[in-house]
Amino acid sequence: MELWTWQSNGFDISKDNVNLSLSKYQIGNQAYIPAVQQLCHELGMQQVIWCYTNPDDRIATQKNQDELGYKITLPVNAIFAVLDSAVWCHIIGNPTFPRSTLVEWQHQAIELGVDLEEHEEQQKSLFRSKYPAPADLWKDLFVAPALVNPTSDKHQVVVPAPIHPDWVTPL
Repeated sequence: MELWTWQSNGFDISKDNVNLSLSKYQIGNQAYIPAVQQLCHELGMQQVIWCYTNPDDRIATQKNQDELGYKITLPVNAIFAVLDSAVWCHIIGNPTFPRSTLVEWQHQAIELGVDLEEHEEQQKSLFRSKYPAPADLWKDLFVAPALVNPTSDKHQVVVPAPIHPDWVTPL
C-alpha cells in the first residue's frame, strides 16, 4: 500500500517519537490529544503517524513550507489501521465531511431534483443521528483495509511510529 504524509521539518519519521503537543491539529482543540491517545490505546500502538491514501487529498490550507513530504510504501504484512475520515473528524470535535462525500450528496440532490443545501443538511443530520453520544462514534471508526479506495478522501491511515526506514521515500 502506498501512503503519503507531511511532517514538520526536523522530525524524522523513521527515528523520532511523536510529540502530540507540537501538532498543529491540537491548537485550539482540547479533544485532539485525548482522542489520539485513545486511538493508540484501541490499536495497541504507542504512537501513530497520519497518512493519506492519495497525495492530492492534502488540503491546500494544510500545506506548510516548514513541512517535508514522504511517500510510504507499506509491505503487505505491515501493521496499520484505516479510519473513516468523517467519523474521526467528529470524534475530535471537527464536524466536517470529506470533499468526496459532499460531492456525492450534491449529485444525489441533482438526481433527486431537490435543493442542494437542504439535501446536504439532511445527510448531515442522518449521520449525526447515528451517533447520539460522542462515544458512539468509536464503533464505526475503523474500516477494513480491503474497502480502501486509494483515490478517495474518505479514509485516513495511521501507521505505528517510528516508521521503518526502508518504507520511507522523501518527496
